[in-house]
Amino acid sequence: MPLVTLQDIYLSYGQPPLIDHINLVIERGERVCLIGRNGAGKSTLLKILTGQITADDGILKRASGVKVAQLEQSVPQETEGSVFDVITQGLGIEGELAKRYHHLILALGDNPSDQVMRDLEACQAELDRVNGWDINQRVEAIITKMELDADADISSLSGGYKRRVLLARALVCDPDLLLLDEPTNHLDIDAIQWVEQFLLKWEGSLLFISHDRRFMDNLATRFIEIDRGQLAEFNCDYATYLKRKEEILEIEDKQNALFDKHHVPVDRLINPEQVVTEQITELLSHPGALEVLDFADGRAQLVAMRAYLGGPLVGQALSFLSEHMPSVDTRVAAIFRRGQPIIPSGDTVIETDDEVFFITAREHITAVMGELRKAEKPFRRVIIAGGGNIGARLAAATENSYEVRIMELNPQRAQTLADQLNSAVVIQGSATDRELLLEENIDQCDAFCAVTDDDEINV
Repeated sequence: MPLVTLQDIYLSYGQPPLIDHINLVIERGERVCLIGRNGAGKSTLLKILTGQITADDGILKRASGVKVAQLEQSVPQETEGSVFDVITQGLGIEGELAKRYHHLILALGDNPSDQVMRDLEACQAELDRVNGWDINQRVEAIITKMELDADADISSLSGGYKRRVLLARALVCDPDLLLLDEPTNHLDIDAIQWVEQFLLKWEGSLLFISHDRRFMDNLATRFIEIDRGQLAEFNCDYATYLKRKEEILEIEDKQNALFDKHHVPVDRLINPEQVVTEQITELLSHPGALEVLDFADGRAQLVAMRAYLGGPLVGQALSFLSEHMPSVDTRVAAIFRRGQPIIPSGDTVIETDDEVFFITAREHITAVMGELRKAEKPFRRVIIAGGGNIGARLAAATENSYEVRIMELNPQRAQTLADQLNSAVVIQGSATDRELLLEENIDQCDAFCAVTDDDEINV
């Protein structure tokens, strides 16, 4: 019997729908890679499977007793405590008991007082009552298996180490199905290989999202693509998928030619919301960037930014970049100075206000940008003006990564947004209402995105 079955699932934040009556079956032992463009609905589909989002229509079926766990795309800001504490969160209330027992054992070593002994005995009795010794052993076993330091403070750990801790938290409940959203984000090559080998040996089922081609090729047993609300299945490796996808797009181009002699891509002609959402999401991820474009299936990015006085590379020749950052593979592809293009060479000197276009891997973007201008703090608070299709998509795509507030004038549309979104705050009112903007602390927001259908309001 399948672990999980989705039947005729439909979800819309406007038109066109984000997920349009799809079907999906996940069997035991499968490792399924979910692929698609940014904003296509990949993370939303995972949230439907976990119950974080309820579809507008359709049926979600789980086999009896099936446990589903998830590794989120980014480390939640509120995550704190020791590695042991964080992992016990994956066990709910029972995990809290294991956490208390662990802390009392540590306290007994530092302060063997009568009170600590009484508290420990009470905790042991509670563990006996709920047959909870297996819980504590399970936490210790996953810590040993994943080579973690139980007492390390998670706030002091590297991004890669934190991801391993969150993976342990997801695995400690022994899930039948593990959902992974970009599991290799913030990991170096060694850490990626470690996670890959660990998951290859793990016996449960996987549904994961990734842009890492090597990781996908080595781990996936099949690929599921979400595109324009529909799912397509590819039982092959990633290279074969790309070939088949190219053939499908060629057929679409020929069909589109019947209606459009200029061969305009259909998604950009009738669905600009997705394109705009992807562009804004990338810019929010990299404060200070003018443009971020994917190359080589997302393994490299072209980034445009303006050089500012005070950046380490400003006033230096481009050759200084490789000397200053020998471990980062990056190339300056173009420079625009006072509106004129410059073909860069090693002797080219970066000047203040130059628009610099460089290519590098996603994980190095922030470091390279720091050479051209003073590093900006990551965006945290985002206000979106306009709750139409673009605003709704943008809020849904960013609400888990930022503190999002979305403003919508129409009361009915505002209520619809409030019902559809999870953590984003919906404000009913006009984006030109000065008093309302001050009340919502617009001066403290990091990014203000005006995406209404009214040009005057956007200005």
